[in-house]
Amino acid sequence: LGFYEFPLGVIMIFLAYKGMKDYRYLALGWIVHTVYDLLHHYYGNPIIPMAPASSAGCAICDPILAVWLYFNAPSVFRLFQARRSHVV
Repeated sequence: LGFYEFPLGVIMIFLAYKGMKDYRYLALGWIVHTVYDLLHHYYGNPIIPMAPASSAGCAICDPILAVWLYFNAPSVFRLFQARRSHVV
């Protein structure tokens, strides 16, 4: 993507800084990263040269992280502990 990679760095640094106080900015950063992954998949080179679908795979995983961060990154371990205590 050439020159268009540079704005991503600036945007991500800003979102990471804001994300130190609010996880929703980190979630937005992952959504922005997903957009860049899709651009790589359709118009640029894949992230991993020997895996042509690597950018698409990354674009599938990134929104999952964004949703998790949007909800303030709840502990996955607590979720499993809560399920285990209901089963008993």
